[in-house]
Amino acid sequence: MEKLAANPPSDPLVHRDLGLIYADAGRTQDALRELNAAVESDPGDTESRRLLARLYRSSGKSHEADAEEDKANRLPPQTLLAIQEMIDSIDNPVP
Repeated sequence: MEKLAANPPSDPLVHRDLGLIYADAGRTQDALRELNAAVESDPGDTESRRLLARLYRSSGKSHEADAEEDKANRLPPQTLLAIQEMIDSIDNPVP
């Protein structure tokens, strides 16, 4: 996973997943770095922004958490709709 994150072009999902792995392992600074990389690679990724906000909040960084939540909430409706459609397609796959 680390090798995938290090090779350009950078995949935001790889960074998000690696961030989650680091967070679960208690490696907060590494997790913050990877989640920030995910957001930089795809600024419209609400999930990475929300995960980043939660990690900031659990680290006592309320200001940073509020900023990320605000950015996630300000995403254009079409981005949120596309995300919901992706979730729906996963929950209800076409036979």
